[in-house]
Amino acid sequence: MLKSIFLNPHQQRIRAFWRLIIFFLIIAVIANPLVLLLDATDNPLLEKSFENLLVAIAFFVAIWINAKYIDRRPWKDFGLQVSATWWRDLGIGFAIGGVIMSLFFLVAYAMGWIAIRGVMSTEIAAPFALVFLGQVCRYAAGSFFEEVMSRSYLLRIIAEGLAGAKVTRKQALMISWLLTSLLFGALHLVNPNATIWGALNVSLLGMLFGLSMVYTGRLALSIGLHMAWNIFQNNIFGLPNSGKPAVAAWLITENTGPAMWTGGEFGPEGGLLALGAIILGMLLVWGWLRYLYKKPTLVLELSDPPEDSGNM
Repeated sequence: MLKSIFLNPHQQRIRAFWRLIIFFLIIAVIANPLVLLLDATDNPLLEKSFENLLVAIAFFVAIWINAKYIDRRPWKDFGLQVSATWWRDLGIGFAIGGVIMSLFFLVAYAMGWIAIRGVMSTEIAAPFALVFLGQVCRYAAGSFFEEVMSRSYLLRIIAEGLAGAKVTRKQALMISWLLTSLLFGALHLVNPNATIWGALNVSLLGMLFGLSMVYTGRLALSIGLHMAWNIFQNNIFGLPNSGKPAVAAWLITENTGPAMWTGGEFGPEGGLLALGAIILGMLLVWGWLRYLYKKPTLVLELSDPPEDSGNM
């Protein structure tokens, strides 16, 4: 009886809940000491630039360990297979993210809701180029580990856990996509100046980030899109990123428009204008998927256990 609590008798694997606990424990064991060492430097440039990178490394190691020894499935099953196609997807995602965030800025600027007060600003006493590159590293690494957590590991493990006699593979995948997106939005409620509308927009953003994953099984476009959304928003246009002000930005901007549309101090995700940007992003990603596959279909294998799990 006790054994069945921890092991799935049909798959002869640790149950999904415990695999998830192990995943986050590995991250904590690796990331916490590294972040404490970084904080001990008492160097704002290093702390604000590389903390996310250390967490991203912890996520990378954790998903590698879990894939090989705990989940017992190939590395590619988590959407992290590196190939020319993967890098192409990363670039396409980054381009789409840059386009939709640039359009958001241009529309808000044209409406008189954003004022440009200057260029190249940083809150750290260091050369602008260093701080700027450090912030690009920060958001690139943060986007990577958030996508690994939400659209890779959690999406897969929840879909696999739901699929069964009463829930089809398609239903399980769609429910997991929705649940992980809602969780993504809810986690942003702890951010400064958070609002319910902002959390709902971030949930929709999670649906956008997950769109390519559920239709290709590759995480690259999701990562690239997430990176560009954050970098263009915060480091290029100087807008708050889910309540976090820019540490370094090419443009010094001031939000002068109605918070209902611009998101106010929470940033674009908190306003109605972002909803249009998200819808445009979905259309662009879907257009790219149609270009690749003509008739894109869900990757239902994301709901399946490893092929040989019954023989383990």
